[in-house]
Amino acid sequence: MLVDNNSDKEEAKKFYGELDRSITFIRNQENFGFAKACNQGARRKNSPLLFFLNSDVILQPNSVEYMIKDMDDPQIAVCGMKLLFLKI
Repeated sequence: MLVDNNSDKEEAKKFYGELDRSITFIRNQENFGFAKACNQGARRKNSPLLFFLNSDVILQPNSVEYMIKDMDDPQIAVCGMKLLFLKI
């Protein structure tokens, strides 16, 4: 499940063109804010794991796979990523 919170139309069009067709998504006609969009996705989840990601994040290769592997440990209930802020 992916929630598009009224992303830039050209950027979204390119992203959705590369998206796996098995992923379902909600496209909001206005930006409702990050928290509301997260709740929209959580209500319609079809997986035991939830992953919240803002659109300005650049993922490192395999980062999601590493988090999923960590979540296989029954002693781990929550995991997150280290944020690196880059000056451009």
